[in-house]
Amino acid sequence: MKSRRIPSMMMSLLVMVALAGCDWSAGGDSDFNTSRGAGVNVNISGVYHGNLPGGRAVSQTSHGNITQLTIMQSGNKIEVVDNQGSRYRGTVGSPGAVAEPDSSGTYPAGVELVQYQLSFEGKDEVAAKDISFVGVIHVVAVQDITGSASTQYVGSAQTNSYTVVDSGQTNIVTEIITPLPGGGSQTVTITIDGETGEEISRTVTTSEGESEVRVFELTEANSQYRMEGTWVEEAGLVADVDALSAGSGGTVTTGGSSE
Repeated sequence: MKSRRIPSMMMSLLVMVALAGCDWSAGGDSDFNTSRGAGVNVNISGVYHGNLPGGRAVSQTSHGNITQLTIMQSGNKIEVVDNQGSRYRGTVGSPGAVAEPDSSGTYPAGVELVQYQLSFEGKDEVAAKDISFVGVIHVVAVQDITGSASTQYVGSAQTNSYTVVDSGQTNIVTEIITPLPGGGSQTVTITIDGETGEEISRTVTTSEGESEVRVFELTEANSQYRMEGTWVEEAGLVADVDALSAGSGGTVTTGGSSE
């Protein structure tokens, strides 16, 4: 394979672009080692085996042969160890857009559910070169994955108050709108005499509606992670990265509210 070489300044620029916007806070359960986003709770830790000719994970290095990359994630931080013992550190971004299941509520085999951007850097001790990596991890269904369905309504109570004048009498009307479990909302309308403060009337109305939520359980058997990207040696060659890992578990939730 023909080597591609770029100056160190360009390598630094690639890394800076990849890292921009990736430093998000993991929140209170960062120790659970997951990447979180709207509807996604997935752990990308795993052993990634080379998917390139000759079983390579990195297409070419100045010296040595990288066939495996092991990722260990904590919050948005990652540590990567190659099969030659070199260690690298970096970050993983929050999940990108989540794919929608088909009309039957299933992700067919072969569909990409979501992907992550990640980057890391360190020293390849065998090649004796500082390296930087920029790429993505694709979370792909390898079996049909059917979600468990439920209905819910996610939201918060809303209060509206306004003043009306009817036949010379000033009244204060307050509407309290509350979401209901299973969908819809309840509206309580209270009318108060603006002069005496006494309640004149109270009515309750209910609107129907529902929001379907599906939770898809990811396992080693039904999902797979694929890491692809660019491996750059300082002031040296540029190589491709392609490696596969069994899914390490998690959930993807569709429908409902992303809050």
